[in-house]
Amino acid sequence: MRNYGQDSILINKNDSKNGKVALKKRVRFYFDNAIIKTKYFVLFLLLILFLLGLIMTLVHYSVAQSKEGSFFDNWWTSITTILEIGSGTNWTDRIINFLYWAFSIAISGSIIGFIASGISNLVEQLKKGKSQVICNNHILILGWSNSIFAILKELSIANENVNNAVVVIFSELDNEKMLDEIAAKVNVKLNLKIITRSGDTANPIELQMANPTGAKNIVILSQDKNSDTKAITTILALHSMLKNTKVSIIAQINDSKYVKNISQIKNFNFIPVLSKNIITNLKAQTLRQNGIGAVILDLLDFDGDEIYFSEIPQLIGKTYLEAMISFEDSSVMGIIDINNQTQLNPKNEIIINKGDKLIVISKDDDTIIYVEDLITPKNDLVTPKIWVEKKENNILFIGWSAIGNDILASLTPFLNATSKITVLFLPEYVNKNSISNTIFNGIKIDFIPVSGTDFNFEAFIENGQFKEIMIIGYTDMLSIPEADTLTLLEMLKLDNLKQSDLAIQFRVIAEILDSSKANLAEFTETEELIISDNLVALLMSQLTENPDLNFVFNDLFDSDGASINIFPIERYVELNKEISFADLVYTAGKINQSAIGVKLESGKVSSHTEGVFLNPNKKMKITPKSGDQLIVISSSID
Repeated sequence: MRNYGQDSILINKNDSKNGKVALKKRVRFYFDNAIIKTKYFVLFLLLILFLLGLIMTLVHYSVAQSKEGSFFDNWWTSITTILEIGSGTNWTDRIINFLYWAFSIAISGSIIGFIASGISNLVEQLKKGKSQVICNNHILILGWSNSIFAILKELSIANENVNNAVVVIFSELDNEKMLDEIAAKVNVKLNLKIITRSGDTANPIELQMANPTGAKNIVILSQDKNSDTKAITTILALHSMLKNTKVSIIAQINDSKYVKNISQIKNFNFIPVLSKNIITNLKAQTLRQNGIGAVILDLLDFDGDEIYFSEIPQLIGKTYLEAMISFEDSSVMGIIDINNQTQLNPKNEIIINKGDKLIVISKDDDTIIYVEDLITPKNDLVTPKIWVEKKENNILFIGWSAIGNDILASLTPFLNATSKITVLFLPEYVNKNSISNTIFNGIKIDFIPVSGTDFNFEAFIENGQFKEIMIIGYTDMLSIPEADTLTLLEMLKLDNLKQSDLAIQFRVIAEILDSSKANLAEFTETEELIISDNLVALLMSQLTENPDLNFVFNDLFDSDGASINIFPIERYVELNKEISFADLVYTAGKINQSAIGVKLESGKVSSHTEGVFLNPNKKMKITPKSGDQLIVISSSID
């Protein structure tokens, strides 16, 4: 058995037996100690000099034919030759030559030191990143957080076909530290020119260095999960600089109370990204619908299909249902009317007017190609009935914070009154105010504090018969690294239970706040892993490239509007009967749902995106089986 404890430390067994220390180790020891203290280091160098002189004298005696002068004279000659001092024939000349050498070294050393110090200071100033950014049409990122690494990766993919795309990062971090962190944590070659500058993002004078007036779009990152103060002051600093400009300010905000006031500022294109609301709604949707996280990630990243706006003259006067089946390689999900009002999944009979744009999912903007009479609706397709019954569930939360209450507020309206919700938490990490409300939408919440080591976790899970288990980080009382550490430990505990002989099966949903810890979670059997800063980064990257998507995402992530939903495929068609995806789109459209993909059951999945086909070709053939699902944009209550 390999031991990674004390026995893994390698030692020299011979040294330990005889108690002697090798000469090499002695020299290294005395050198290290000498260099710490300047006066000892000088003496150490003099000793080395005399030893080298002695060695060269011995070499001279061994190879020279004539041996003029005494041994000491030759030794002194060797030393002075090394130092480039005139040797002299007597002690008077030797002393004078030594003084000349000392004066020369002192003066030339001072001059060289002064010049070297000036050059070093200049280099240090340049490294601090204080020079003016002169480029234009760049993406400006203000602030620093873990989200920045995912943003850079996504922007690199989005700008693959753009020459010399520039991203300027301006934050309070040291310039070298920013570059070092990017080099260490971005493990792909970026198709971007990255410029970093260091300064106070809330100071307009220092902010001018990053040339915000010449930027294409500006991204403001939240630097404190508990406060928006820095983000707000940065926004106000930009407002004082950007007058009557169309530059979009995409800002990550935690608290929605600031949004209304800032949005009222005139001639200021402010786009808030309410990260807390987004994560809350995604968690609630993930608890309700298996696999929704993979669909949303697929939709948000630049690596696959993206959302575009396209005006199609051939569809003027036709219905939205006809539009949905008019594109072979694109999926229609909504309309932006001539008044710039966004409608996700409108009524199927709505007429498309001149100036209206379709909201479509497509590989690229040039793949949005209208095809007349793409499919002929089949008479034998049965219009599905609308399912409105609420789902009964038995859910366990492990860990708790204030965000848990927001999740329950979003989740419970879709649960049957007989559903059971249990919260298992460590009381020392939970604010009492966050567990004061024990009833949500008529469903009682059972809060169970756990302390000590007597609690039988395995028996509790087995007896509880839970269908869904969500792990929530203790972010109210702990830092992000501490909260993530406890989350990972809980994931391992549940992983061990899954590999045991428990008679029950349950689905695990967990959130990792810091994406750098995500790799540690990949080795568990957690079905749904929500990486908060990555999700927010993906959303902000999309808005950076196309700010108009803000209205689409607001609707998608708003619990009151249309949303992405996954429903059993047997609601729409008969099982085990081959159909095309176009048939599914038409059938879903008949009940006012916009189909955008399928999730096919593939047994035990090995990745979170396995089985998800977003925006498949309309001619793709499917033989529906039990467990297959249709991905649609629809009302949340469908």
